[in-house]
Amino acid sequence: MRRKESFVAWGDAHEGVRKRGSQRKNSFATEVLVDLYKTKPKLGISIEGGVDTKQAEVRISSIIAGGLAAEDGFLQPGFEIKAVDGLTVRGCTHAVAVQRISEAFASERDVLELLIVPEVD
Repeated sequence: MRRKESFVAWGDAHEGVRKRGSQRKNSFATEVLVDLYKTKPKLGISIEGGVDTKQAEVRISSIIAGGLAAEDGFLQPGFEIKAVDGLTVRGCTHAVAVQRISEAFASERDVLELLIVPEVD
């Protein structure tokens, strides 16, 4: 299995603390912790947003064919990325968010952990 999903309770005051198996719901969305096993050389996502843009939230803007995200099939354009490998991207500029995601994917770890909010229709 390439992906493991868990609902997560995660608050800004408890950065880096995960409670797998629980979920936090608000009036808008549920956060999901996704573990992607690095089986491809590229993650294959484009992101938009950051505090220095019109859209403060960091979101997936596209999935690139041939990358890990396309192979896995769970991540979709419009999903908000809240954290990567325990580091928040909330409140980051676009460049810092890109850097954190890139560095996490390039790390020696076999798994990339993303805290996401799926797009709510």
